[in-house]
Amino acid sequence: MPPKKRYHIGRYDANAKRTRRKRQLETPEERDIRRKKDRERTAKFRASETVEQRARRLQIQRERTANYRALKKDRQRRAQLEDEKKRAAEIALTAQRQVDRTVKKEPVVNTDECSGKINENLQSSSTVFVKTEWECEIEEGFQENEVTQDETEDELEPPTTVFLKTETMCDIEEALPEENNEESWEEKAFHGKEASQNAEEDPLAPSSGSEFLASIRQKIAGALSARWRDHQESRELVGN
Repeated sequence: MPPKKRYHIGRYDANAKRTRRKRQLETPEERDIRRKKDRERTAKFRASETVEQRARRLQIQRERTANYRALKKDRQRRAQLEDEKKRAAEIALTAQRQVDRTVKKEPVVNTDECSGKINENLQSSSTVFVKTEWECEIEEGFQENEVTQDETEDELEPPTTVFLKTETMCDIEEALPEENNEESWEEKAFHGKEASQNAEEDPLAPSSGSEFLASIRQKIAGALSARWRDHQESRELVGN
């Protein structure tokens, strides 16, 4: 087994390198003889050295030990920082994966304005409310039919309430008798006090509120049915 390497100033010199290589190849008997000669030479040198030489030698030894300890602490500190960085990166990666799994479980819906496109990756058949083109057209129609108030009036016209129905609600209404549909809860809300006042003040408003609301319901039902058929066809294509 080669001897333990010693720390010395000239470890990078060619002579020290050659000396270390020679010591690695020596036998145990040769090592004992060399160490005995080194001890005798060191004792002879220290017996003959002066006080100034001894102080200088001890100072160099203390500086060498301090430098070695500082280097060792710096290496430990750098290794600790690297471990902390790796641990923080692992924690961040774990959190990101958890967020990705949570997002993937939820249905992804493309709700771009007036696009009406539903993502094909829907995992459930629950009702999804998306702003479609015909809804934008209805809003534009309401904006065109708004009553123009005089600049001197402080009070604004109360907004008109519009009730949108889902496909299930449309099916229920179609199943009911026609006599029950003549005066539904939407028409009652439309024929309230505020709606009557708006109809009297607005010359551009439709003559019959029930006809206007019926046309809206018919348009909503047709659009929802078409959307539902397109959605079912897209799911069948994806399943195949």
